[in-house]
Amino acid sequence: NKSDEFVAGTAELTPQARKYLAQIASQYSPKTLLAALPSNATPEQRAQVSSRRVLIVGHTDENDSSLGADPATLSQQRAKAVAKVFADQGVPVQNLFYQGAGHTLPITPNTTDQGREENQRVQIVDVPTEKDLQQFLSARTADPANYRFANANTVSP
Repeated sequence: NKSDEFVAGTAELTPQARKYLAQIASQYSPKTLLAALPSNATPEQRAQVSSRRVLIVGHTDENDSSLGADPATLSQQRAKAVAKVFADQGVPVQNLFYQGAGHTLPITPNTTDQGREENQRVQIVDVPTEKDLQQFLSARTADPANYRFANANTVSP
């Protein structure tokens, strides 16, 4: 539920969202991941755990722009706010990637309040290696069915 994550129209996390995200983020900290490895883990396995990557993708919906926010900028600010929580929990900044998708990648149509609420989200994508990251990014495509045509009332020259 988006209203539980961010203050409406902003990238400010609510206290309960910050607490919840900190719990998730701690699972990605090298300290936690290394502790979960068996005692006979190879140096390669330890190195892999220490360099595990996380991609955070912020999403908005059309209503965010009605509050005066630019969807692309707001979604990026939201992703960055979540990345900061991950960094605060010990995930190395060089292992964190974030981006804003604006309202271009909805998971459900924006035609209902529930749909719009579900589309206002932050995705946490586990991409252990650079190859996984590139594969994820190349596989994502926007669904043209979710775009609306501009009209004279919504677009000014």
